[in-house]
Amino acid sequence: MKNRIKLTLEGLVSEENSLAIVNKNIMSRLEKNNQFKFAMQDGSQLPPSSSDVSNTIHQDFFISHHWPPRLSKPSNTNYWISFIPWEFGAIPTSWYIPMKYEVDEIWVYSHYNKECYSKSGIPEEKINVIPLGVDESVYHPNVEPAYFEEDDRFRFLYVGGTISRKGFDLLLEAYTEEFTSDDAVCLVIKDNGTETHYKGITLEQRVDEITSRPNAPAIVYMNEHLSTNQLASLYTSCHCSVFPYRGEGFCLPIAESMACATPVIAPNLGPAVEILGEEYPLFIESTTKTHEIRKVSHLETIDFPWWIEPNRQDLKKKMRYAYENKKELVKIGEKYSVKVTSTYNWNKTIDTISEHLLTKYKQLEHPTNHSFSATDVISTELTLINGDINNNQYEHALGKLKALLSRFPNNNTIRLLTAQIFIMVENYLDAINLLVPLTKEIESGETFQYAQIWNLLAICYSNIQSWSLAIDAFNKATKLNKEMNIYKISYLNSAIHSLSLLLGHIHNEIGDAYYDLNNDTSAKKMYLLAREYEHNTPSLTNRIEEIQKKKELTKQKLKPLLETSVDKQTQETNTICWDHSNSEVKYLKESSSAFKQLKTLFLPGQKIKIVAPAIDRITTSSKNWDGALIYIDSNLETNHIINLKKWCTKQINLGCKVIIFTNNPKNETYRKCCSLFSYGEWCELNKIDFLIDDPDIIGEYTVFQRGGYKILWNSPYYNHSGYATEQKHFLQSLSPYPLLIGLDAIDAPTESKRSSLDVKLSTWFHTKEENPIIHYQAAPAHLFTLPRAPISIGRTMFETDRIPQEWVKKLNELSEIWVPSKFNIETFHHSGVDRNKLQIMPGAIDEAKFNRHHVKPYSIPTSRTFTFLSVFDWSIRKGWDILLKSYIESFTDEDDVTLVIKLSRINEPTAKVEQLINEIKQESNCKNPPHILLIDKEMTEDEIIQLYCACDVFVLPTRGEGWGRPFMEAMALEIPVIATNWSGHLEFMNETNSYLIEVEKLIPVPSSMPPHFLNHLWAQPSLEHLKVLMKKVVKDPIAAKQTAKKARSDLFPRYSIEEVGKKIYRRFDYLVKNYFQ
Repeated sequence: MKNRIKLTLEGLVSEENSLAIVNKNIMSRLEKNNQFKFAMQDGSQLPPSSSDVSNTIHQDFFISHHWPPRLSKPSNTNYWISFIPWEFGAIPTSWYIPMKYEVDEIWVYSHYNKECYSKSGIPEEKINVIPLGVDESVYHPNVEPAYFEEDDRFRFLYVGGTISRKGFDLLLEAYTEEFTSDDAVCLVIKDNGTETHYKGITLEQRVDEITSRPNAPAIVYMNEHLSTNQLASLYTSCHCSVFPYRGEGFCLPIAESMACATPVIAPNLGPAVEILGEEYPLFIESTTKTHEIRKVSHLETIDFPWWIEPNRQDLKKKMRYAYENKKELVKIGEKYSVKVTSTYNWNKTIDTISEHLLTKYKQLEHPTNHSFSATDVISTELTLINGDINNNQYEHALGKLKALLSRFPNNNTIRLLTAQIFIMVENYLDAINLLVPLTKEIESGETFQYAQIWNLLAICYSNIQSWSLAIDAFNKATKLNKEMNIYKISYLNSAIHSLSLLLGHIHNEIGDAYYDLNNDTSAKKMYLLAREYEHNTPSLTNRIEEIQKKKELTKQKLKPLLETSVDKQTQETNTICWDHSNSEVKYLKESSSAFKQLKTLFLPGQKIKIVAPAIDRITTSSKNWDGALIYIDSNLETNHIINLKKWCTKQINLGCKVIIFTNNPKNETYRKCCSLFSYGEWCELNKIDFLIDDPDIIGEYTVFQRGGYKILWNSPYYNHSGYATEQKHFLQSLSPYPLLIGLDAIDAPTESKRSSLDVKLSTWFHTKEENPIIHYQAAPAHLFTLPRAPISIGRTMFETDRIPQEWVKKLNELSEIWVPSKFNIETFHHSGVDRNKLQIMPGAIDEAKFNRHHVKPYSIPTSRTFTFLSVFDWSIRKGWDILLKSYIESFTDEDDVTLVIKLSRINEPTAKVEQLINEIKQESNCKNPPHILLIDKEMTEDEIIQLYCACDVFVLPTRGEGWGRPFMEAMALEIPVIATNWSGHLEFMNETNSYLIEVEKLIPVPSSMPPHFLNHLWAQPSLEHLKVLMKKVVKDPIAAKQTAKKARSDLFPRYSIEEVGKKIYRRFDYLVKNYFQ
């Protein structure tokens, strides 16, 4: 040949992956072929571009054998060949147009690969099979085995990347299931993937995990580089190779292993059949499996990809056969070695390439124009796509459309048609992603197409139930084309139906959530709403019936309570009726502290049976009791104890208490008796130690209650807030009533000092009751949780002229809201809370405990003769600035007065109090300020009471209070009180029992307060009037004391523990009875 054919091969040669091995073998042979002027182009740039051909001489042929493949035609060439395998059936979408219309020819390793391309829509005549080969001088049966020379075990060999495509996971599963450490077998793994493009997706960690298992068969893992000679020796060192691939272009290791006369186990589908022939005996039964997603790794494919799935059981069977039949393996190896080396060698490969290129070169001497314009490509593909659509093959159409989009991303016709197909296959989000940019790019002058785009968008939004966007899109479409109203009417009518179903489903789900939370009232409400949308739904009817049955069952259990008025007895007498079985026996002195404590568990007018089972004979009578004290001082027979419980269950009224007490807590009968009462309908409330007459003897009593209204009680309990203090008194007030209260404090226990009331109450209310009838919450309303009972009560308050707006919805969802004063009735109602749900429930105070005649005053060594006291949490709301300014401007250090400030730091823990006081002193220009004493430490309630009694007047010019507990405490202790004439504390304070500071006006709450105070108003107490009042009480302390006595008489009994407890119980009782009516 006069002129040698100019040929360039593009690809890598320096790496150890399969493409590089092929390139090296082709290059080394074509360089010696005088028919070709051969050039090798480095393929290190990924992917290759159209302008990267380093050889500027015009080429006859340009073969690109490279991963990822070249997708644009190189310059300076007549004929472009893409030599690229694909192992997953359907080719990537981005390949489709270049491979079909721009590449002149496609080369693949096997007919299996050719089928992948042709099934993807690439013309068969364009695809040429170029089988690969082996170097028969390297890979042959006579290679000396250099590995495992002294190892007698049977060796399986795997060579390749340890990835799922090559079936490596399948091999590991089959091998470890079929063999154990007892078998003389070994799997040799030569991992070629750790330093190739498989890096990061190989399964070497799986190998480590398997080898660590007990009784696992042997595995030898190798990932070091081997030369071709070393690899050939590895093949001959093993008995059988296993390649259970799922996808391969050719699988060179099969040819290499067979050339070395080492038989292989491989699938009976794919390139192995071409290499070995259909009669080969060690094929694995296999099937073809189609993937569910049109994607391989990050590459989207033209159709759903597929691969080969070898049968694991048959793989195990073939491996077991090979292990047990070495001689047969030798025969198979010898027979097929000759076949492979004679058919599949690199010289044959080069001959095939050479003959094909020479033939093609002659054809190119008379060239024909096979190039396609963009218009030709689009027109041809749209014809195919319309055919797919007519045959309802929308996924096929979509694959071709995506291929067109990858090549022609700005073609509006393709984009619009693709969006329509997305809609047809219900892929609305992808359709929206195509349509939204089109609304901005297509001129609105193209009226019909522009209207069509908006109409399609509206259909998408309708189907994903984004109704506001759908309506907006429909309006834009119908404005351009009134005919689009047909779609608008149809889809929005369906919206009404689907929204109705959705609303029904949502209400049903909310109902289920309420039901799980034991909030049957709200659950039933939601189920009834759901039934309005979902007609004839048996599950809804069943749930409503379940709620009603549960309600009726609870009603039956509580019937005795529902038919009586527990506190009616207190109207008849003020004493408890104690019935002694034996008048000569006194078990506890009525003057003892223990007996006084027990009395708080019963109500005046109740009849309590006192029993000593060892002495008294218990008989059943028609008369029922409101409780019993059972004294255990000796051992009793078990039957006697059982009869005692039976008597109590029959003779003690529902909701009443039995107290079992003893002077010997270790007494066996006492312990058995308590154990027996702990089961059934009796509930253990607490166990308390008490002193007997002898101070050295400590007795014990346990309190049991038979039923009652179950209440879940959420509130602060352990901290020093006003809420926590109030709730302790509420709980104390309810101890005699038929209530089973489960206290679930919303704050955590602290290590600070605890008052005697804390200790007492912490033993009384400690269990969470299941299925409570009432859920009571006390806190600022933003802390309220969803109600967990049919009846829900919220105890809260607020200090300004309104409440935070976010509170309103929460509060209106409750059965009732308890506020302490008329002030909050007005502020809550004006803020939007339902007036019918608002009830006044005042604070309570212990009349006996807050009695100055029983209190030893707190020692304040540095205090002057006359002492003002102010107790508050440091916050500008408390008016500390007005207090300090008034005090400093009214007195000097020469006056015999002290201002004691007992502060806490709940709201402003980092406040620099001393600095702020000094700033006020400087602002007042006071050179000789009066005495001020700060107490900045935690104090128990008992210590606070002592502090009150050590002072002469309580003063606090607050800007607003929900209740004002310190005012009440001071008044109860007959301490004169100076307070602002505005907000919640006016419920119990007036001009006759207090000194009220005039209010200049209501002013906006400053921005320094938390955001929920925004736009609120509170009081501006008069500084000048406060000065007058402070001087007045110092000047006339006798009149002040008379006012203070009037204050205490106004408080009691109205706000006593007993009266408030009675009021709370009456409200509970009313709500429960009303619920069951």
